Amino acid sequence: MIDVDDNDPRTWLSRIRTAIGKEAIEVIIETKNGFHVLFQRSKMKREAHEALREVLASDTGKGKDVKVTSMKGCALSCALPGAYQADHKTKILACSCHLGKSE
Repeated sequence: MIDVDDNDPRTWLSRIRTAIGKEAIEVIIETKNGFHVLFQRSKMKREAHEALREVLASDTGKGKDVKVTSMKGCALSCALPGAYQADHKTKILACSCHLGKSE
């Protein structure tokens, strides 16, 4: 899972989605401060792994200004905004069940 703390989907989210590749993304959930991107590393092409490393190593900020965080290992759960973040309804931006269809 990657936590993108940026409310503008054209900036960090766009870079993350492009790096990972559409085929590997399972779901993108909008959160109060940005997005959670769940993906399967095993579905990523070799070039995508390097592209994702480059995005994560780029200037994503420090401390409270960090924009992108990559979880180590498998994401066994993903906080759903409606359950863990007050006053924010759950919104799924993209899901693999619609792969190949317009989002």
